Amino acid sequence: MGLCPLRPTVLGFSFRAVRGAHPDSIRLASAMNQHLMDSLQPAVTESTPSVEVGDTVRVHQRITEGRSERVQIFEGTVISRRGGIDAGATYTVRRIAAHGVAVERTYPLHSTNVLKVEVRRKSKVRRAQLYYLRSRQGKSARLKERIVSRK
Repeated sequence: MGLCPLRPTVLGFSFRAVRGAHPDSIRLASAMNQHLMDSLQPAVTESTPSVEVGDTVRVHQRITEGRSERVQIFEGTVISRRGGIDAGATYTVRRIAAHGVAVERTYPLHSTNVLKVEVRRKSKVRRAQLYYLRSRQGKSARLKERIVSRK
């Protein structure tokens, strides 16, 4: 079923009206949208964690239960990172819990509930996502440590 150019859409205007709009009004709307999108982008600050795929990290997360607050620490390997440094950027941390059960948590990069992220160890990886670790256990799930030289 095709869209009729004369019938108003859900947005409240017809396609014919948009097609006949003045180019300056379209440019102004585009500039306003771009300004709005730029204002929504978070600034990269020192509080932004610099986690990479393969790092073993400790994530300190603020947990609110009723009126009380506590800090919960989740330690594991970063297996993926998505979204670059945009507002919706996330990273996934995986750890092996009790009885060999794996737990994965996805954290927003710019979350106010994540107090700090400690990088405990950096590993040498050749993949952007380490999803193959989900099917590995024991020694085959280990990653080689990357030696970081200080200058």
